[in-house]
Amino acid sequence: MNRTYCYEHWERWEAEPRAVERAPIEYLVQALGELPEEREGIDSDPAWQRDPEELKRLPDYHYKTGCYDDPEVVARLHEGGLHYESLEIGATRWLVLAPRTAWERQDRRVPLLVIFHKECYDDPLWNLKTLWLYRDYVRAAARQQDRTMIFIVSNGGPAQVFSSMITEGIQNYCADRDRIYIDLSNLVRCGKRLGEIAGFQYADRAGRTVADPDGCIERLDGIPVLNFSWRWIVPWRAHPIDAASDGTADRQWLIHSETGRKMLLANQLAYRFRSCQDEDVQTYWRQMGLRYGCHYVQQERWIIFTPLETQAKRLPVVVCLSEVAEPDDHAPIAAYCEYRVYCDIAAQGDCAVIFFAMESPRLNDLICDILQDAAKRYPLDLSRVYLTGHSHNGHFVQEFARRHPDVVACIAPLGNSPGLPNPAVSHEAVVVDDARAAQMETMDMPTCIVCGCCEVGGMVPIYQTAHAFQAGINVEGYAASAEGKIAMWRRRLQAERCPDQTAEEILATAYSPNKAIRALGIPTDRAQTVWLDGFEHYIADLRNVDGRYHFRVVAIENMPHMTLPSMHLCAWNYMRRFARDRKTGAVIELD
Repeated sequence: MNRTYCYEHWERWEAEPRAVERAPIEYLVQALGELPEEREGIDSDPAWQRDPEELKRLPDYHYKTGCYDDPEVVARLHEGGLHYESLEIGATRWLVLAPRTAWERQDRRVPLLVIFHKECYDDPLWNLKTLWLYRDYVRAAARQQDRTMIFIVSNGGPAQVFSSMITEGIQNYCADRDRIYIDLSNLVRCGKRLGEIAGFQYADRAGRTVADPDGCIERLDGIPVLNFSWRWIVPWRAHPIDAASDGTADRQWLIHSETGRKMLLANQLAYRFRSCQDEDVQTYWRQMGLRYGCHYVQQERWIIFTPLETQAKRLPVVVCLSEVAEPDDHAPIAAYCEYRVYCDIAAQGDCAVIFFAMESPRLNDLICDILQDAAKRYPLDLSRVYLTGHSHNGHFVQEFARRHPDVVACIAPLGNSPGLPNPAVSHEAVVVDDARAAQMETMDMPTCIVCGCCEVGGMVPIYQTAHAFQAGINVEGYAASAEGKIAMWRRRLQAERCPDQTAEEILATAYSPNKAIRALGIPTDRAQTVWLDGFEHYIADLRNVDGRYHFRVVAIENMPHMTLPSMHLCAWNYMRRFARDRKTGAVIELD
């Protein structure tokens, strides 16, 4: 590493690694996170003192969120007409209570009440304590059936990913985007005023700053709330280099590399443009040789890029699962930054790129309609449809392929585990139960999983026990052990229709003369190490029972949980080799 290697705008890596700009609502969220909360002696009550290790062994312990979803409590909520879920995004955990009939039918929109709350993630009862402390809210919700409640539970401070949770509330839990409220009861209890919060401003619907924000506080069944509909959008954080890690990633090595230069180059869009609707953005793409299209399916926005000159050929399609939904006009800018490589490939005339993602497998089924609509508007080759997405969107990529194997030619999940976790210990956005795994065995779906060697949870090598580094990330027990990772990998092999590997064979890879095999912990007869943009990329190809190399795993040296330009290049280099016969469903290997 040469620490003097610099490039244009290099100094931005050393700027505040939070955001292009901070939305005013963030200052309120931070202030709420710093306030003391009434605990009513719950932490010292012997009734709540249970052995955490004992709770973790129970079947209703939720591995991803680190909590015990007591079946009796869940059943009482269900009988009371409430749908309950415990969830996790970006190391912040949260609870949802929604009117069950509205959630099941998706037939009406209800107000969304957002409650910021603190609990200790080390306590598997953090969810039940939250419900008990807010029991009056829960009773009112069950009685009235007129709102969705989201409890955003931070680990001692303000939650930093609340905008993603509100997006899910709108998309998945019947929330009305015009009636989104933030609970201010603790602010009022502590005698604080909105006007006293440094940096916080409240604007009306026309964008005009309100002189007295405290005069805008409303009452929702006696609860002091603030309507922050259309005000909750947080501009994209432009420093993905600070992504979650297992603690071994060298940040300076990443910054002073060609990877760092390319990442910062892509991120300049977030500094230059605020909204995807700006004319300057459209001009930027036209100058690159791209045609920009913005369309809607069932009132949901999707975006497409095609080359201005297509040379009378039909284009393969890369669908990037990245959120571009309204009303957040900055989300598409973030998507362009993250998947800039595909924009460049499209500009060179080699593909079309579609951006779209929702927050559930059911809603992502709209991709089928998008592809049909896009094929009517643009010269697309629907036999060559490729899906890619990072982290939880990578899980959605795999689920879409399971639901629609005839639509997709190849998939590239990014930042996901090479293994396929058992449902009891899964932390994935879509839990792959035995029925889903068995379905995968009936499919022939070329798959390229690309991850970092320094991901949280230590995804590779397979034979090495993982360890946690970042607070809030639940990496413990069997799923993080070498034994558990080996079991996950063998489950993946079965689902991908590849020959089984014994634990002894996997453990023996630690002594392989092939560096890629050692780094991945994957026994294979085809593995290589490729150097790209300053880092080694370890590539293993697995042959299925038909003798075809339709499963690839790539891991990148020194990389935490984030997307990289070379990650997309590796994925595209693999995906572009495949097509799907639309009549028979067979995979076609292209020359």
